[in-house]
Amino acid sequence: MLNLYYRLYQAVFRVITALIPFNFPIVIAGEDATLEVAPLIKNKLKFSRLLLVTDPQLTKINLYGALLTHLESHNITITVYDKTQANPTLDNIEEALG
Repeated sequence: MLNLYYRLYQAVFRVITALIPFNFPIVIAGEDATLEVAPLIKNKLKFSRLLLVTDPQLTKINLYGALLTHLESHNITITVYDKTQANPTLDNIEEALG
């Protein structure tokens, strides 16, 4: 009897998971792949504002500067939060949202 319950549970679970929409990740790779990000964000995902969460070291070496320039040229507003710590606290999260 217990075996029948488990089989029924699995069958119902399979049906429910098939009905839940799932968006597969979009992989962008290759040389100058960052140039493909802005049209994807603007046209396909329909976003006009982004929050970039990073740490102070990446800001210091300006690792993402070219990406920010490219996004801004496509009229995408970017807010950079660069005070992330290794294990962020709730205070860090609230500061980033504020």
